Amino acid sequence: CLYIDYQGNTTIDQGNLVIGTSGKGISFAATADGTSTSRAEILDDYEEGVWTPILPNGGTVANVYNARYTKIGQLVYVGAYINVNSIPNNTDGFDIGNLPFNVADGSAYHGAGSVTYTTTFNWNNTGAIAMGGPTPYSTTNKLYFHRGDGSSASIKNSAVTSLSQFIFGVVYISNS
Repeated sequence: CLYIDYQGNTTIDQGNLVIGTSGKGISFAATADGTSTSRAEILDDYEEGVWTPILPNGGTVANVYNARYTKIGQLVYVGAYINVNSIPNNTDGFDIGNLPFNVADGSAYHGAGSVTYTTTFNWNNTGAIAMGGPTPYSTTNKLYFHRGDGSSASIKNSAVTSLSQFIFGVVYISNS
């Protein structure tokens, strides 16, 4: 049932609020704007789900213990606990692919990530840990690991051949 009280507050105590037209949503136009007037004030997307991480430059994700995502508007959070093996000893970048949404293009992606757990692997030996972990790769559905040693290089497969299990999380802006 839908109730509107004397102060204008609306309560739905059964069922869901359903937006039946694509591109429509909840308007926050009555709130104060930030310094830019170009931002959207319609929340038109919310989604939760699971995703399947892959290693697009070689290697195998042996087990996915948990890989979930939440999308609110264009903001996407992904996280996973995975077991990897058979990472090739080559100079291809160590990437994680198959993100549920492509990363925004250009300088608009503003991504940040972190590795929060690993078994018997020292990320410090790769130069990556100073950068905080996985980084969304603009206009793709991939993450890469940027070195933090001032070389402006990414982590190669050859640096992580002994990596087995790790947990990571990333927040990024999607292009949709």
